[in-house]
Amino acid sequence: MKFDNVQLTCSVPDHAHLPGDYSTEPIANSLIEFYRSLDRECPDVFIMLYWYYLSPWWLQYADTVFDVGMHMEGASFSPDPALRARDSVTRRLDRGRWMLKDWPTLGWDTLGIWLSDWPWNSRIGKEAWQGGVIMDISRGHLLAQLWSDTPYLSPDERRQMADFVAVLKAQPDLFRNSRFILGNPWMDEPYGYCCTDGQRAFLAINNGVWEDSTLALELNSAWGLPDGKRWNLYRWWPDAAQLGGEHGSQASLALRPFDIVLFEVVLAGEPPTLDRHFELQAMPADFAQPSGAVPITSDTPDDSREDDSVAWTPLGPNEFRSTGGATLAKLADGSLLAGSENPPQDSYVIKTGSSAGTITAIRLETLPDDSLPHKGPGRAVNGNFTLTEFTVSVAGQPVRIARARADFSQTSYGGWPVDAAIDGASETGGGIDPAEGLRHVAVFELERPLSCVSDTVLEFRLDHAGRQHSIGRLRLSATSAKPPIPVPPSETQFVVRGIVPPSKIGGLLAVSDAFFVQSNPYWTLHCKNGFTISGTLGGQPTEFEPAINNGMYRAPWQTWRLRIGPSDTPQPFELRLTSSLPPNVEHRCRAHFLPTGDD
Repeated sequence: MKFDNVQLTCSVPDHAHLPGDYSTEPIANSLIEFYRSLDRECPDVFIMLYWYYLSPWWLQYADTVFDVGMHMEGASFSPDPALRARDSVTRRLDRGRWMLKDWPTLGWDTLGIWLSDWPWNSRIGKEAWQGGVIMDISRGHLLAQLWSDTPYLSPDERRQMADFVAVLKAQPDLFRNSRFILGNPWMDEPYGYCCTDGQRAFLAINNGVWEDSTLALELNSAWGLPDGKRWNLYRWWPDAAQLGGEHGSQASLALRPFDIVLFEVVLAGEPPTLDRHFELQAMPADFAQPSGAVPITSDTPDDSREDDSVAWTPLGPNEFRSTGGATLAKLADGSLLAGSENPPQDSYVIKTGSSAGTITAIRLETLPDDSLPHKGPGRAVNGNFTLTEFTVSVAGQPVRIARARADFSQTSYGGWPVDAAIDGASETGGGIDPAEGLRHVAVFELERPLSCVSDTVLEFRLDHAGRQHSIGRLRLSATSAKPPIPVPPSETQFVVRGIVPPSKIGGLLAVSDAFFVQSNPYWTLHCKNGFTISGTLGGQPTEFEPAINNGMYRAPWQTWRLRIGPSDTPQPFELRLTSSLPPNVEHRCRAHFLPTGDD
């Protein structure tokens, strides 16, 4: 029985406890009694606790606890670019295991391996699922949770999965005693697990880096095996084989980038756990063609320029006030800077003069400033703002606005587009999260051109949402240009270029992009609809495959892959990307060539 998302607090006045934070103890007591009653009724019920059970203390009343105090699911990504989506998820789960080295191993649940193309699984599919299962069953919890529709795997894949589970069930005394070996999953280095009862062992090793690695296997007391013995190594994955003859206290193993292997280490002459065919092969020691980084150039044109064909005339503020108690100060560039009080909800009333002529559109600039949180341009704690209504009037008569467009609009939390600032509804509005710390532009086109004389006074009212989401610094200007008025694009376009080295065996070209937000380096992005791409190889159009497809879990990176056949000559490639991610995202691109043929 799985219990997900404990209710943390309760403020229902009819309940017999104090409200809010004071309700934590009675809630916990009720849960404890509930789980105890389940156990009394049927001791065979297996009780599994998920989100917000934040302590192994709960294992007094349940069999497993999931929550490790970090955002982690069976389909959420680690922050480092990887070759495949599954590689990133596996590393994140292993990072959770590293954090819980002092927890009772048998009481921890990693949520298992999710195999599907559904959005809730970030459409990871089943690519590299075997490596995910290997690392999961080696973490020490003895749970084999494999979430998939039966027809999703082929008969051969189902047989492979059955072998993994059979090995786990046959050797619980090994798999319950798991220890980290080689490295740390939080670092950019190979790592793995040794599961041993002191007489034999299973080794699960993850070379989750972009380089070939030659690793020293410690077949001795350093990894929990007796010293001075001779050993046979049976590889269960990626293909069943007995590697080499007998090995002493150490063995050397070469792995390609993002390879995951499962070995069984037995005393020389003893059989492996299951009766399977193991072809005798040499121990992989090196590669004829190494993997390596591919030098690239990344041309990022300045796409923030506005169309020079539009002439904007500043509307200098003559009178201005805040209805909520903030101060508005006029700066030398004609902008207004909010300060002092930051009320929960605020509106700005601004009166400006206008020169004689016609106005077809108003431009609202929101500007960063060092005095604002994260440089603004809003006054919210993260620099955001929510403009719920933008209205214009002349001599008390409203000026109708036909349409509104902006360089960037917030899409999270239900969406906060700029046109919501002219819909007459106070519960909707326009925002700019997560593109804080930058100048933004919104253009409001009038329904009819407005004719002005030299003493025409324009009155603007800017209403903001609650939660202190007012604009921090703003500037107004007008134009007489004929609509539609161009708005600077928020999309970033750049081209990654490089040259794939000659290869007699062919391989995989991987171009990765790690996203970094200057104002908030811990913030991650949705890859969903984040890019449109086109590519060429040797001047001919080709299709790069993304590692992460549209899904519900955030990823701060993307990798595009292209399989390349053998070639005696270098091959130039080009990857053109159009990113709809926020304009304050820094794109950190790298490329690697991974030989994948028979070498």
